[in-house]
Amino acid sequence: MKRAAMTRRTFILRLLASVGAYVAAALGGLAGGILVEPVLGRRKAWSLWPLGAIAPTLRFKQPWVPVGSVSDLPDGKVSLVTVSEPVQDAWVGDKQPVAVYVRRRGADLTAFDIHCTHLGCAVKWTPSAERFFCPCHGGAYNADGQVISGPPPFPLYRYATKTENGTLYIGTLGSQGQL
Repeated sequence: MKRAAMTRRTFILRLLASVGAYVAAALGGLAGGILVEPVLGRRKAWSLWPLGAIAPTLRFKQPWVPVGSVSDLPDGKVSLVTVSEPVQDAWVGDKQPVAVYVRRRGADLTAFDIHCTHLGCAVKWTPSAERFFCPCHGGAYNADGQVISGPPPFPLYRYATKTENGTLYIGTLGSQGQL
């Protein structure tokens, strides 16, 4: 039986089908690995943020993390504090710097996550306006972390706080409604 010569069109279609199958297999393997890794128990699973979950780099491995001395935090002000503690991330498990805004009003201490609840951009405290501003999409929060303008769907997330022997500790991160 004599084999017919392959046309240019047939060759290009077979080449494109082969490349497409290779790319689909590579992407499918990557997606399968990402989905199966948490199930195998090597890492903790996390869901999409801000759709009801917490960004994984904000989950500390310790239940209470020391932030610093309460006396170092100026009364009536919001301070940006960086804590370097082990965090539970889907792929990283070592010490990572985590920035936290701490507001002190006398004995009342509130620790806010620095991420906007819209898309997770880092918010900036502006003392002259007494507001947190998100540079990405114009979201604004008041000093209590409540949304006052822009697209953020929720108030700023807050860390649980406690004070022992003059040291401020932060714990789990949740929404204002949960704490």
